[in-house]
Amino acid sequence: TAIDVRLMVYDKGRTEPTRRLTGESLEEVLHAVTSLPPRLSLSTPAPKTVVSPRQPLPSSGGLLRRSTLARPIAPRAPQLDFAGADVRDVAYTARAVPLPAAEPVGIYVPYRVARIDFTEAAPHPTPLVESLAMASIVPPPPTYAPRLPRMAAAALSEAQLETLCYAGQSFERDLPGKCRVEKEGLTLVEDANGAAYRVGYFLGDGTGAGKGRQVAAVIMDQWVRGSRRHVWVSKTSSLLEDARRDWSALGGVGIDIQPLTDWGLGDPVTMPDGILFVTYATLRSARPEKGSRLDQILAWVSGGTTTEFEGLIVFDEAHAMANAAGSETTRGVMKGSEQGICGVRLQQLLPRARMFYVSATGATTIANLAYATRLGLWGTGTAFETREIFMQQMIDGGMAAIELVARDLKALGLYTSRALSFDGVEYDILEHRLTPAQVAIYDTYCDAWEVIHQNLDAVLEATNIVDAITGDTLNGQAKGAALSRFESTKQRFFAQTLTAMKLPTLLTAIERDLAGGNAVVIQLVSTAEAMLGRRLADLTPDERAELEIELSPREYVVDYLTTAFPTRAMETYCDDEGFLRSRPAVDADGNPAISAEAVAMRDVMIEQLCALPAVSTALDEIIAHFGTDEVAEVTGRTKRLVRQATGEQKLESRSARTNLAETSAFMDGNKRIIVFSDAGGTGRSYHADNAAKNQ
Repeated sequence: TAIDVRLMVYDKGRTEPTRRLTGESLEEVLHAVTSLPPRLSLSTPAPKTVVSPRQPLPSSGGLLRRSTLARPIAPRAPQLDFAGADVRDVAYTARAVPLPAAEPVGIYVPYRVARIDFTEAAPHPTPLVESLAMASIVPPPPTYAPRLPRMAAAALSEAQLETLCYAGQSFERDLPGKCRVEKEGLTLVEDANGAAYRVGYFLGDGTGAGKGRQVAAVIMDQWVRGSRRHVWVSKTSSLLEDARRDWSALGGVGIDIQPLTDWGLGDPVTMPDGILFVTYATLRSARPEKGSRLDQILAWVSGGTTTEFEGLIVFDEAHAMANAAGSETTRGVMKGSEQGICGVRLQQLLPRARMFYVSATGATTIANLAYATRLGLWGTGTAFETREIFMQQMIDGGMAAIELVARDLKALGLYTSRALSFDGVEYDILEHRLTPAQVAIYDTYCDAWEVIHQNLDAVLEATNIVDAITGDTLNGQAKGAALSRFESTKQRFFAQTLTAMKLPTLLTAIERDLAGGNAVVIQLVSTAEAMLGRRLADLTPDERAELEIELSPREYVVDYLTTAFPTRAMETYCDDEGFLRSRPAVDADGNPAISAEAVAMRDVMIEQLCALPAVSTALDEIIAHFGTDEVAEVTGRTKRLVRQATGEQKLESRSARTNLAETSAFMDGNKRIIVFSDAGGTGRSYHADNAAKNQ
């Protein structure tokens, strides 16, 4: 869809690989079309499979039994050979003398491609920068010549092509020594008769540098060389469309990338060639009777034409594999994460695969870098014999040691880390002055929380969780749970309340920006979906027919009082050491005993809270003010309340496909406001991409 004109010719029965022809002018295209081979004869039509309408369908076996119907498989990815696509080496000249760095601005230096002079590549659309420490290091001279179709090379900036050169160059090298795999890929043991492991590459660019397009370029380089099986591991399934977008931007076809979830666990992957898209959650999934997704991936990649898989394993958002080796905390030793362990096993079971790590936040601590086994940071031929020794030395060295690791990796040509420049970016603090009415509402809620806190102390004494005379804690677990729920609910309440109180100024600012011809991007932390779910669950069928729900942060308080406020009576006893303790009390029938005093205090507080003024939730208020035709919502909500023109409320269901449609509506300029949350927006792009209609 990023191509202005596309002509697709289907000749049924033809078995050779698909030919791809591109042209910049009508004359080029006409020449390409007239040079196509003659059409197949129509005299021998392909046989058709006819199913008699009288033939009964197989029984599904009932609702509780697995269907016996065959599960449809994913569409077959075309075998593209890019015939006529003008595949060529990316032309560049290696600089004998590195390009000097520009003058720093603060702690950043304008980024330059120091070692490579590309013949035709354009500069990055937005200026890039790198840190002072990284700018002081020059990468090694390039020796690798990437191959790309002309369309793909034209879609990449010189900074992105530099990544392609150094990634391909790193893949041509092997780590020192040879190893064999033990414990199903969990450990490697040095063995002269073992396998040589290929060196990987780490792309640490920040937001906006085009990491997805660089990943697609590295895959395309291998694709045109004949390597047609690759694995793209990413954070969420919603990023599949972003991967297809970046692949299509370089001339690929969206269906080249297929999600692993299109095949059931334990079923063979029937795609002959293509890019298998896997999320980290899928990578770690397994069932005893079906096997694991990891085994499914290994079976597919090993079914290629070569005896050893040499395709790409892309770990997008690689920091999702953090804590792959476990860590020590104040509470003891923490076991390694399952998806981190599976990521390491995938690397160690495929020694000749090309490992490409991609993350803007590769490791918040050095221990979280344990997944990057292909960078040569530890092991044979390095200064650190084992990963554990490396980690301990880096921890002892502090931040300076971690900085040295990044600089050394860049000097070896294994790491790149750039970020968008803030040149031309303006920041402005939008100040909202509380109105007298808002001050009064805030004070009223503060008074209510103070009453709840006082009553909580009284209830802890009334229920024998705390000794009423000495103040000693009789049941530490019950007291800790009560106080923890109280404090967390209070924080959520005030966060929502303060956000909602800013809305009058925010809405005015949005209107001003829209009038100026701008688009508006809003990020929210909370969507209040859980609150809506609880309210819907309590409604009767008649109430559902005529919805009239008022969502307010005070619902957090009411929910806390009804579900978590301690009303269970406790009885005191002496433990084995003679200390006075308490435990939950039961009546004569064995039912939990309830404190009447605690229930009475709770009911009074609920009654008082319901009389307080309501404060609207931010997301619903923005949608109500501007309307669904103007606001694109990309969140994790599965349901939302929308106010109709008649004033009635309507409950709308939402899915992951809804988020994709909303994103497209914003990027195409049909909606000028987008609101996204962490659940709906991680890894997505909401900016004025050159190919987007919304500029």
